[in-house]
Amino acid sequence: MGRLLLLTEYYSPSVGRTSGLIEDLVESLAAAGHDVTVVCSAQRYRAGAHFSVEQVPAGVRVVRCRTLGLSRSASLGRLLNWLVFLASAERQLRRHAASVDAVLAVVNPIPLHWLARTVRSRHGVRFVALMWDLLPDSAVALGVLRQRSPLDVLARRLNRRAFGRVDAIVVPGHDMKQHIMDDYGVSDQQVTVLTNWSDTSRLFLDKDVVFPRGLQPQQPFMVLVAGNIGRAQNVDELKLLALMIEREEGIYLQVVGNGPLIEPLRAWVQEKGLRHMTVQDFCDGAAFGHLLSTASCGLASLDPRMLGLGVPSRTYTYLCAGLPVVAMVPASSEIALQLRQTGAGLVAADAKESLESLRRLRADPGLYNRMSAAALAATEGPLSRREAIRQYEHVLFCHES
Repeated sequence: MGRLLLLTEYYSPSVGRTSGLIEDLVESLAAAGHDVTVVCSAQRYRAGAHFSVEQVPAGVRVVRCRTLGLSRSASLGRLLNWLVFLASAERQLRRHAASVDAVLAVVNPIPLHWLARTVRSRHGVRFVALMWDLLPDSAVALGVLRQRSPLDVLARRLNRRAFGRVDAIVVPGHDMKQHIMDDYGVSDQQVTVLTNWSDTSRLFLDKDVVFPRGLQPQQPFMVLVAGNIGRAQNVDELKLLALMIEREEGIYLQVVGNGPLIEPLRAWVQEKGLRHMTVQDFCDGAAFGHLLSTASCGLASLDPRMLGLGVPSRTYTYLCAGLPVVAMVPASSEIALQLRQTGAGLVAADAKESLESLRRLRADPGLYNRMSAAALAATEGPLSRREAIRQYEHVLFCHES
């Protein structure tokens, strides 16, 4: 069995989709007999609260590094938190590197792959970078950072050096793999696509939910949008869709989440006086499970500028709950590819096509039922937690020498 050191900013009992994925991965690897140590921040994802420095949940060793605890809402505070955590993670990496077989650095978005230099020059440890985000690329794409600015040039140089040092790079989509290969000169063999997943044990669905899902003509057709509502989502098109849905009888849009744009979106809904759209704060556990249980379909969105730079992870939550998905994403994105392969949803280029897709689902009970069944089959097969963990084990421990 292998010995793994996992570096990640957030870990249980934090909340959020990506934190849940890391918890799934760690617990599954430990259950398979691997020795796992997690190095993470002592700061919660929300509210700035802290945990104790050392905790050991679920039989896994966890080292929590203190941070400044500054607010994530301010760019300077977030940057300072990142720098302090990077320094703390490097100290822990030096401490543990000699006693592990592999290091998995989760980049989401703190560039923990930059620490590869720490182990490659001193130990024969396999270093794997899990790229769920990529800075400065995403910041430049969304207009947050000026292209060819000193910070952009420096970060790209550090990325290029890190990619030259790591043994393997894991990405959640083929479009992201192509971006890294094209922009950083990384070889095809170095990058592995491992899809995200969702697991029914974390959904807390209502007990009366019947699978596969069927249309309930007597009930409103509720479209659920969940997750971190920020610049990566196509919020402008989401607003256009909301205005169109306002004129549709029986179709409603429900947004639930957090992120920098959730409050502006709530204010916009109130300003427009929309009756077919609601915006509510992030919730988890049984509360979120009830929203999944009463939803008719899930809506995923991705700003076209983010093609190759991210995957809407809540898509897998919708699929695992048996919900057909309407994806307002670029046609060549990973989500579009998976929905076409599995038959679990419809891909739309913009708000107009999204509305047409929602109308199709609502008007055709047979299509709706088939897509619900396809969603469940996908998350029990190629998009399952079991399959993802098997592939992670291979990348981390069963690679060719």
